[in-house]
Amino acid sequence: MSPRLPAVAYCQGTLLRNEIEARKPGSLQAATDHAEAAITARHGSGAVAAKIQAHVILAAV
Repeated sequence: MSPRLPAVAYCQGTLLRNEIEARKPGSLQAATDHAEAAITARHGSGAVAAKIQAHVILAAV
């Protein structure tokens, strides 16, 4: 899969989309393009394959 697919998945297919749109309406495409560029810079333009990881932090008051 190309770097574009994980960029779209994270920026447009998760709750991150709501944050992007809330902070700067109309910037979803630019944010996705920026994420793609960052992935490409770090991993190259070839196929990208990796496991997805999450950190969940709970605070009790």
